[in-house]
Amino acid sequence: MRFRTSLSLSLLVLSLWLNGQMQRVCADEDRTGIPYSVQWEGIRNHPMEDLIRSSSRTENLRDHPPPSLPLLRKRMLDDVPRLVSILQANAYYQAEVEADLETDRAPYRVRFLINPGPRYTIGKQTVRYVGDTPPRTTWKPFLQRTDPASTKAIQTSEEWMLRFFRTHGHPYPEIKDRRFELDPGTRNMHIETVIDPGPMMTMGDLEIEGLSGVGERAILRMINWDPGDGYDERLIEEFQQDLILTGLFSRVQLTPKQKVAPNQQLDFLLSATERFHRTVRLGGNYRSDVGFGFRSSWEHRNLFGRGERLLLDFTLAEEETIASASFRQPGFQIRNQSLLLGMKIEEERPDAFTSLSFESYVGIEREYSRTRSNSLGLQYKYATVEQAGEEEIYGLISLPFLTIWDTTRDPLNPVKGHRTVAELSPYTDVLNADLNFGRIEVTGSRYISLSRWPQVILAGRASMGSLVGAETSEIPADERYYSGGGGSVRGFSYQSIGPRENGDVVGGSSLLELSLELRARLTETWGGVAFLDGGMATREESPFGNQPLQWGAGLGLRIFTGIGPLRVDLAYPLNPNENQDARLQFYISLGQSF
Repeated sequence: MRFRTSLSLSLLVLSLWLNGQMQRVCADEDRTGIPYSVQWEGIRNHPMEDLIRSSSRTENLRDHPPPSLPLLRKRMLDDVPRLVSILQANAYYQAEVEADLETDRAPYRVRFLINPGPRYTIGKQTVRYVGDTPPRTTWKPFLQRTDPASTKAIQTSEEWMLRFFRTHGHPYPEIKDRRFELDPGTRNMHIETVIDPGPMMTMGDLEIEGLSGVGERAILRMINWDPGDGYDERLIEEFQQDLILTGLFSRVQLTPKQKVAPNQQLDFLLSATERFHRTVRLGGNYRSDVGFGFRSSWEHRNLFGRGERLLLDFTLAEEETIASASFRQPGFQIRNQSLLLGMKIEEERPDAFTSLSFESYVGIEREYSRTRSNSLGLQYKYATVEQAGEEEIYGLISLPFLTIWDTTRDPLNPVKGHRTVAELSPYTDVLNADLNFGRIEVTGSRYISLSRWPQVILAGRASMGSLVGAETSEIPADERYYSGGGGSVRGFSYQSIGPRENGDVVGGSSLLELSLELRARLTETWGGVAFLDGGMATREESPFGNQPLQWGAGLGLRIFTGIGPLRVDLAYPLNPNENQDARLQFYISLGQSF
């Protein structure tokens, strides 16, 4: 046993020694490689300089020199056709590249002499049609004569050409030939494209497989075409996207059942994989002006097997407690219309007032596209409101009309597009016949991408609200406008901006809020924000008076997670009034501020 142990240790020592020797030999070979420098001529300050140099293996491998002169020469010569191809792909079709190796002194020098030549632009574009079915609508090229005749531009044009026919009745277009002619005199490239649009076909019927809990009727009522409609690839994409947005499926795939149909009607097969229909969410937040908050919800997205959605929500925070239930029945009467039902019990406890209310709502929502929708409903609210030692009871009936135009993709972290929400609601108090008023609110936000990576977004928001038809003192305190806090003007305490009586905020009849943020995502996980918020609330029905805005500014940290960015903000009031404590405010929550 001792002999075997000693032998094993000896072999281990010998193996480590040999490995060290091999590493030293490799290191010596690296040190004995042929060092060289690279000289570039003809592209200094040229638009292609950075791309050419970064594409050269001779340039990129200088720290790993080859062990022999023939290998160095091969490395250099291999770059010549590569660089010519890159220049031609970027519309420099007369490009010339020469390479020379100078060995008369050390280190050796590789010299590239590049003559890019003129950059060609798009010239005459001709489309010739072949096949049995001439198109009803012809393709109009979108490339302009001033556009560079690069490979990418030509490929993009061909992709859009095929897309055009797939959205105009031809599911199987095919490019048969391409002909390119260079005109050195005008520096134009003339392009002729030969295309077979393929047969003209119509949208057909749908067969579904893979369903378990979702009924076929829930899917069939979402179909956005009628059998016999002209084939349009956009209808298929929109239908698949709508199915995913229901939250009922993890995967949907829509494919033609046959490529050639005798009646020119293309039927489809939908393969779907359902996901779990129930979701539980837990969340929390912290704001230094009001303390901690907790939120939980339970959602069922297929309550009766036809995509009905039930959401139960509970919020517990220092300033409010809310328990709510909402129900949505999609496909109500027509495909793009939903029935909405809701109930809510809420207790609010801000410094300005206290209230206990019960609300019920029934409404209709109609989606005109994936980005636009309108809703109209009937709402009743019974509330007991106390402010300044006086308690009032209200029974408000309202007809809220809401319109939404939202081109953003991620509600928790929008990076481009815009979002506009407008509301018009007339109110009448059934317990007080003399009280009638209306609410007008418009909120718009815009997101502009300044840099793709690191990702830099400029985000702006403007919000305006007005209560008309009654004096501020007549309107219930919990329906008035207040500003300040994590959701409006950071740096100011929650609902601390607005008209005051005896030093206490009592709320106003109009509101104006502005926000500007510069958001930077520096890594996949970490990012930062600099922001400026402003807001005011006034007794006037219009917020565009002479009253100055209260401004707050600060910095924030963003931690990007799989469910959205975690927001950590520090803000300070820039122009606090005599009733506002000038102190740093701290906020933690999930999702961007707007």
